[in-house]
Amino acid sequence: MENESGSRKMQIICSACCFGVVALIMMSLYWSRAGSVDIMQKQCDLVSNNCSDEGVIAYDVNCGAPFTDDAAAFEIIKNGADCDEDCKKAGSRWSHAFVANGLILTLMLLNFCCVCCGSKIAIARLCGALCACCICCAHIPIILSTAVYRFRPQGMFCALSERPTFYEEVLKRPTDQWTYAKDGALILLLFLI
Repeated sequence: MENESGSRKMQIICSACCFGVVALIMMSLYWSRAGSVDIMQKQCDLVSNNCSDEGVIAYDVNCGAPFTDDAAAFEIIKNGADCDEDCKKAGSRWSHAFVANGLILTLMLLNFCCVCCGSKIAIARLCGALCACCICCAHIPIILSTAVYRFRPQGMFCALSERPTFYEEVLKRPTDQWTYAKDGALILLLFLI
């Protein structure tokens, strides 16, 4: 580290900051969607007995009409006849994707902070390098799971739904600022990035 030039250290700091900003933006999007899912679940628990089933997440099973493309939604329903009761209770599982990606991006952001500090402090660089390997090993299955949740029939069905999903408070109606279709587009976009 002592032999590194000042420009090399600045390059490490700049690259860590740039990637950290990208991770921060993506993390914020995932956590904001996860927060809305949490509010939706709390509201469902208070208002309805349908949410009392163990393992059922209201957000994941609540997508439906109106659709952006009724014919495509009908085709998915027709072809998804092999979905059993457990499959229906699981729903889209997008809530899992929001939380898992939010968590892994939070860890990545912390890792980029270690890399930033690692330009000056040796132990921070070592911790950043070791943690990056572990985070990468966790990130790959999360990315693959996100793709599976988004592109399986339940995910494709929810990606067509125009039902609102933007909950600000418990016991308040959702606004149509955000819908399942927009959630599907967000998951697709962040998956591609």
